[in-house]
Amino acid sequence: MLPGTALLLAACDPAPPGPNDAFQIAYRAAGTNNLVSTAYTEATGWTTETVPIGLNMAPDTSPGVAIYRDQVHIVYRAAQGDLVDTWWTRNLGWQTRSVPVGPAAAGNVSATGYGDALHIVYRATSGALVNTRYTEALGWEPQVVQIGLPVAADSSPDVTVFGNELHIGYRASGGQVVNTWYTPDIGWQTNLVPLGDTAAGDVSVAGFGDSYHVVYRATAGHVVDTVYTQADGWRTGAVPVGLNIASDASPDVAAYGDELHVVYRAAQGDAVNTWWDPTEGWHSNSVPIGPTAAGDLSAVAYPYPPPPRPIVTQDCEAVANGPSIPEAESGAVTSVIGTIRVHNCLAPRLAGLLSAAANDGINLGGGGYRPIERQIELRRQNCGTSDYAIYEMRASSCSPPTARPGYSMHERGVAIDFTVGGSTIRSGSAAFNWLKAHAVSYGLYNLPSETWHWSVNGK
Repeated sequence: MLPGTALLLAACDPAPPGPNDAFQIAYRAAGTNNLVSTAYTEATGWTTETVPIGLNMAPDTSPGVAIYRDQVHIVYRAAQGDLVDTWWTRNLGWQTRSVPVGPAAAGNVSATGYGDALHIVYRATSGALVNTRYTEALGWEPQVVQIGLPVAADSSPDVTVFGNELHIGYRASGGQVVNTWYTPDIGWQTNLVPLGDTAAGDVSVAGFGDSYHVVYRATAGHVVDTVYTQADGWRTGAVPVGLNIASDASPDVAAYGDELHVVYRAAQGDAVNTWWDPTEGWHSNSVPIGPTAAGDLSAVAYPYPPPPRPIVTQDCEAVANGPSIPEAESGAVTSVIGTIRVHNCLAPRLAGLLSAAANDGINLGGGGYRPIERQIELRRQNCGTSDYAIYEMRASSCSPPTARPGYSMHERGVAIDFTVGGSTIRSGSAAFNWLKAHAVSYGLYNLPSETWHWSVNGK
C-alpha cells in the first residue's frame, strides 16, 4: 500500500458495528445459479440461506445488494431477461417483483438507497448507463445518465452514496475508471479517477466516513483501492492481504461500522472477506459457509435495529397526507421566528427547536410554507417553462431538485428549508450536525438528498 493510504482510512470516524448489525453478502451459486444470501453479525457469526423466491438468475450475471429504508434489496438480471428486485424485511421475510420499466439490462446490476428512493443502475444492452429510481410516491422512473464516457461492453457499473451525493463508478470502453455523480444542487457531473493501475472487470465504489473508495481488480491481478478525501484528493494502493482474486472476478467494497470490507471470489474458489479496521489495519479470511460462488460477490451493511421510518405526530399526519393549502386558506399557517411559516400543527415544536438550537449557538433561519402558485414559479425557474417541465418532469431532473406542484410538503406547511446566515445548510456543517442529532426530538426528519430540507415525514 502506498504511504498515506492507511492515514486516509484512519481519518474516518464512523462508529463500530453493533452486535446485531449484519454484514450481508449476496452471490450466484456455482452449478445451480441459485441466489445466496450469507450474513455475519458479531452476536451470531455467519449464517447462510438460498433466497427462496424470484426468477432464475442468468448464468452470466451476479447480483447487487443494497439497503433501502429498513429493507435488504437484492437486484439481478434473470435468465428470462427481466430485471428483478427481491427484498427482505424482518416482519414479512422475502418478497420479489420484476422492475417494470427501463431499457433491457446487460451484465450485472447494482443498487443503493438514496434519500427516499431506491436506485438501480446497470449497463443497457444498447450500451447506455441507466439509473432506474423507485419511490413509494411515484413508483419506477428510468433515466439514461447522459454524461461520462461509454461503459465498456464487458463491464458493469456500481452505485453508492457518499455524503449527499449519488456516485456511479465504472470502467469505460477506453479502459479509464470513471466516477459520475449527482448532487441535488448541481445535477450530474463526471470525472476520471486520476490514479491507480489499469482496471480489469468491474469497478466497485463506496463511501466510508469522509473518504470515497474506488476498488477493482487490476490487469496485473491484484486488488486496488483508490481513495479520495476532500482534504487530500486522490491516493491509491494495493489491498495488501487476502487470497489471489480469480482472473474473471471483480471485488466489491462496502462499509460495515468502522470497518471497510472488500469481498471477492478467489482463484481457489473461496469467497474472501478482506477488511480494514482502525485498530489493527487489514485482515482477511474466507467466508466459512455457503455454496461455492460463481461470478462476483456483492456486500452491504444492514444496521440493527434499522433506522426508523419517520413517525409523524398524529396532528400533522393528516396535514402531510392531505391537499396543498391555498394562500387564501393560509390561516392554518403560523409565522415562527421571522420568515419561517409552518402549519399550526408544527409551529410549537419548530419554535422549541429554534430556541434549543440558538441556545447551542446555532441560529437557524429558512423558509417553510409556500402556496402551490409559488411552487409552480419554482418549477418554471428550476425545471423549465414547458407544461411537461412544470407539471410532469420528476423532481430530480430539476436543478436544484424541486417537487412537482401538489406534491411538496412545503405546500402543506410541514417542511422547512433551513439556512444559516442566509445560506442553505450543508452536510458536515455545525447546523446540519446539530439538526441530525436533535431534529428527530421535534418530529422533523431530513430528506438525505437535500441536506437543508427537513419535514414531518422525511419527504
